Amino acid sequence: MAFENLVFKIPTVMKMIYMLLWGMTASLFSIVINGQTTFGVKGGVNIATLPESYKPRVSVHGGIFANRSLNKYFSIQPEIYFSGEGQRAYYNSAEHVWALDYIEVPLMIQVYPLPVLFLEAGPQVGFLVNAKEKLGTSTPKNVKENIANVQFSIATGLGVKLCDPIILYARYNFGFTDLTAYDVIEHPGNVGQIGLAIRLKTL
Repeated sequence: MAFENLVFKIPTVMKMIYMLLWGMTASLFSIVINGQTTFGVKGGVNIATLPESYKPRVSVHGGIFANRSLNKYFSIQPEIYFSGEGQRAYYNSAEHVWALDYIEVPLMIQVYPLPVLFLEAGPQVGFLVNAKEKLGTSTPKNVKENIANVQFSIATGLGVKLCDPIILYARYNFGFTDLTAYDVIEHPGNVGQIGLAIRLKTL
């Protein structure tokens, strides 16, 4: 099937909302990097699904972040990280894998009810960098032209400070973008994450 003329449409109102959220992200990122900021690295495991998935795709994520503490209760954390997503399913006893890889850019607002515990939420935009499809033992084929280049989601999660620089976190990303447009089924990507973050240096 050819998808050369495939166009992914987002309603105008949703586009305006996404543009507003992205503008806020860029503005707050500028504020953060111009203030006293703690930089760090993060990484961990992804458990990714699409609607009607039979099995999740287990992969990895990893990247960098900048954390700006506003006071003892609130902080802002923009991030840039690689994220392996997609799904697995089975057809006629053969495994069918969609391996979708993104560069994700979230802006997290963190709330500290306790000094060692935070809750977080924020908008996220993901840029597709790789899309492979594999059926059984066949050679993976490139299907990037069939997948939306940009996806939008809301990320929510929590974290616990294990010790001064090390944080254990869990997060779930709720996707809003239909990743494929060649059928009537909505295919937003959802991703559960667990990992460790290390705060390295304060400027």
